[in-house]
Amino acid sequence: MRICLFQSSYEDSDHPLAGVDTELSDPSPYTTQHTFEHRFIHKDNANKEIDAAAAEGFDFYISFMWGTHDDLVAGIDACRYLESLDLPMSGVRSQILNRSKQEFYDEARRLGAPRVAGTKRFPLFVKPAKLYASMFIDEKSICHNQQELEEALSALNKNLLPGRERRAATAIGDPKRPTMDKFVNEQSDGGVADDIIVQEFIDGEEYLVTVIQMHNTPVALTPCKVRFPPNDTRTTKNFLTHEVKFDPDLGMELVDEQSHGSLCTRLQDTAVAAFLANSMWENCMGCDVDIRVPHDGQPVALEVNPMPAAFLPPGHVFEDLPIKHTFPGGHRALINIFIANYALRHKPSDISRRISQVSDAYDGLAETYDAFVEQHTGFPAIMAELVDSYRFAGSVLDLGCGTGLFGHKLHVEPMGSCNGTTTPKDQLVGVDVSRGMVERCRASGRYDEVLLGSIQDTLPGLSTYDHIVCLSALHFLTAPELSLVLARCFQLARLSLTVSMDEIPNNHGPGPDVKAGLFMESFSPVDE
Repeated sequence: MRICLFQSSYEDSDHPLAGVDTELSDPSPYTTQHTFEHRFIHKDNANKEIDAAAAEGFDFYISFMWGTHDDLVAGIDACRYLESLDLPMSGVRSQILNRSKQEFYDEARRLGAPRVAGTKRFPLFVKPAKLYASMFIDEKSICHNQQELEEALSALNKNLLPGRERRAATAIGDPKRPTMDKFVNEQSDGGVADDIIVQEFIDGEEYLVTVIQMHNTPVALTPCKVRFPPNDTRTTKNFLTHEVKFDPDLGMELVDEQSHGSLCTRLQDTAVAAFLANSMWENCMGCDVDIRVPHDGQPVALEVNPMPAAFLPPGHVFEDLPIKHTFPGGHRALINIFIANYALRHKPSDISRRISQVSDAYDGLAETYDAFVEQHTGFPAIMAELVDSYRFAGSVLDLGCGTGLFGHKLHVEPMGSCNGTTTPKDQLVGVDVSRGMVERCRASGRYDEVLLGSIQDTLPGLSTYDHIVCLSALHFLTAPELSLVLARCFQLARLSLTVSMDEIPNNHGPGPDVKAGLFMESFSPVDE
């Protein structure tokens, strides 16, 4: 695919991040499967520049634009306009950019998860409600008494003033955007403006957890621990100020899941709960969640960042370590998953058409399928060889199970008879898209459960299995869907993943079976 990357331009903006945010988010070093082109969007000319990019006819678009209404760079309004064009895209969405941290905290409290900081007890922490990159956060953001709190609020109000003025200037005709009178009234009444957060400071270690959206399921990766600069001279060292965030000695390190399994699980559960509380589905990507773990060991979610992958150069302090080292398929697969998420969420009719082709065809074949396979294919011998050569003891998930031929072999042949050792299965679960095939599979009595649905819809939300098997079904998936399915299989299979692939010629297309209603669109899965 030819993919357009929308970037917020710092040109003529005099933005304070312009001098330090010098590396672009760029997926091109991580894959040759797609080509990528950057388009820099200016806040004052965003609509025209986005229209020009749309006219170029890219196959897919990814938005890295991030500006709030306070910023001098393209963001909320540009993203909203981009979304109105209904282009195939993933990335930062306007409603996410426009959501404050306070809205996230309120929703987390309403849902009961994730745990977020309280607001009553000192020390308190003062920060902007919407800005990124720890803007205007310094050592004095931690307040141990009322006087320090008032000083911190005064300093932050002063820093936020230019952005508030820009916001007020564009508020005419938009009742949802506050005016300067609102901020003046709140401060004169001794209150805190709604673009400021005051919450209890969480003294503890800081972590970052990446959550990847796998179609209908958020999946948290291995957590990273923030490694603060060794030359940090602050009294309270374990929090990120704007200065520290861009310190070249700041680092990240993956948490060892073998040694800290319980901690990793708590962090991952917190991150998934944060994804849900902040309603991150629409960006078709996922998110990063900043988390602190105080002395009681129970994680506290600080904020949700709308980009799960920065696509920064290897060695960068914010390099995507969990994706690079722990995500099956790495960045290459991740880009395809973004594309698959978009199609599955926003173009369901296109996918339903393909799925119906397959399900209708196999519904018509269900009654005679077993006899045909036994008489005219080598499939039964392949299955028998697999069962005879490899152990399938434990739980087994059979994707594209059909009438249950593989389950039949597991029952007939010695289960896991490799080297003469036999062990029984604990559970056998099948998934198939054809109702006719599922009914026959259920009637066989060989499976503990048979789920009706497509692989790409059903698999992401399943739990782990000892073994996952998928025989001669992957060619019905597009390349992006296949990346999603394979990555999820590797995440869920505890012991083994067994697949057989049908190599489909590039010129494969509708044949004479179309007239009989049996045409099923297929794709070559070999390159994936």
